[in-house]
Amino acid sequence: MIRLSIIVALIFSSFNFCGAQDVTCENYHPIWSPDGKMIVFDRKCGDDHEIYVYYMESRTCKQLTASPGRDAHPNWSPDSETIVFQSPRASEQDFIVDIYSMRADGSDVRRLTQKSGFSGVPAFSPDGKSIIYQFIPLMSRSDFETNNWNLYIMDVHGENTRRLMDSNMNDQVASWSPDGGNIVFHSDRTGNNEVYTIQVDGSGLTQLILNKADDGAAVFSPDGKTIAFKSTRSGSREIYLMDADGQNVRQLTKDFDAHGLPSWSPDGRQIVFHSDKSGGNELYILDVNSMTVEELKIFDCQSE
Repeated sequence: MIRLSIIVALIFSSFNFCGAQDVTCENYHPIWSPDGKMIVFDRKCGDDHEIYVYYMESRTCKQLTASPGRDAHPNWSPDSETIVFQSPRASEQDFIVDIYSMRADGSDVRRLTQKSGFSGVPAFSPDGKSIIYQFIPLMSRSDFETNNWNLYIMDVHGENTRRLMDSNMNDQVASWSPDGGNIVFHSDRTGNNEVYTIQVDGSGLTQLILNKADDGAAVFSPDGKTIAFKSTRSGSREIYLMDADGQNVRQLTKDFDAHGLPSWSPDGRQIVFHSDKSGGNELYILDVNSMTVEELKIFDCQSE
């Protein structure tokens, strides 16, 4: 029987508040920095949706972006000095979205993609030379119903872009193996989302598990031996582990309705994720061995 104990880091209310009085803030898509010192995430306060960074030692946070639209899905470079993220700031249309990079302090923002559509969920390769992301061509919101998501790889300057594989299915939410040789992602090729791996050259497509539930948002552990992923097989969206070959599936959370991409700590002992278990989207840190979960309450972020 899975036992979970919730350790509330700071208990003030069931929601986080930031900036103006009575503005409710919710936190999404946390990713641990490779040096273990920070967690980057996106935060929605009222109508404002920006990128923030949380400093583990001081338990403080700082706003990194300040632009119209939804800045979201941040991710780290291997040296913890650069962040990539998605933003509609250039188009000012929520369905025309590009990939951007910036320094870890929010400076030196650079646009990396200029596609007519939605480019999102970027992730650096382990050597820091490439970025994988998902893209769907769009001229209007209605194109979401007819077009498909595909995976693309580009260099860190936004050049030398190539499609990972030819597919008329929805391939999404990709991340790299620690050695940089493989990509793990989810796809609806069977009619529902399942987890797959493929070599970085586009060969060797392998389905890891087959289940009637939706499985996805998969990410390799730092040692490459384990994959964390989300699944609805228990009735709610929970975090599971499996071996890198798809064997030995085991459930970690219960009744959490986990969202976003699970993100490992550099030592492989913890996973950070977001959940609306409390009624608003909050960040949680899961200890993989003990299966205890700490709710990471975030207050008084320094504004941009």
